[in-house]
Amino acid sequence: MKNFTGYRVGVVWLTLIVLPASSMAAVPTHHNLAALEAQAQQFVQNEWANTPHRIEFGKLDSKLKVANCPAPQIEWLNKKRSGSTAVVLRCDSPSWSLRLPVVVEPNLMIVVSKRALSAGEVLRAEDLELKPAPAGYNAQRAMLNVRDAVGKVVTFSMAAGLPLRPEHLKGQQVIRAGQKVRVLAQDAGFSVSAEGVATRAAMVGEVVVVKMQGGRTVSGVAQADGSVLITL
Repeated sequence: MKNFTGYRVGVVWLTLIVLPASSMAAVPTHHNLAALEAQAQQFVQNEWANTPHRIEFGKLDSKLKVANCPAPQIEWLNKKRSGSTAVVLRCDSPSWSLRLPVVVEPNLMIVVSKRALSAGEVLRAEDLELKPAPAGYNAQRAMLNVRDAVGKVVTFSMAAGLPLRPEHLKGQQVIRAGQKVRVLAQDAGFSVSAEGVATRAAMVGEVVVVKMQGGRTVSGVAQADGSVLITL
């Protein structure tokens, strides 16, 4: 019985020695890089919350090893919050510092249809809205201002939410061939008007030739009200 008791005590003593050793081995010696990246990304997203910006993150070198840090600190590199920049992740104790590249750019805002549009419709301001462009969208093909589309005619039917491009639209015809039109000539100091006859149909913004009384012809730009403007 004494031997059995001694054996039991020995087992308990060994267990007390082994458990602390196992606990110490479970504590990581290096900080998780994926966790650091996630913290940095959250920091940047919080800084630009509710603003129309596009954010691209770089990656930390997966081969890097930094000592485990209880409270990593994050700040902008040289306090630069936009453009091509970086966030700095650092630890005071143990001492280390890392940089995560970041690109922050304003979103390209483009004109999109708020509803389905049919070919031949004349666009109104309430038919359109500005929305952030998809990543990689070609700005040269985009319409960037709603007022540039208002009054234009849709050339083919399109679903709601699609970006509008100049080739999707044409001007609204405001002048017919043979129509009497008011011709307004103006410069910074004066203006004068007269009546003539349009030699062809024209849409808003198009150049149209007008035959004046006496047979003389002049060229001007068709206006939304059907008049022709000549800028001197």
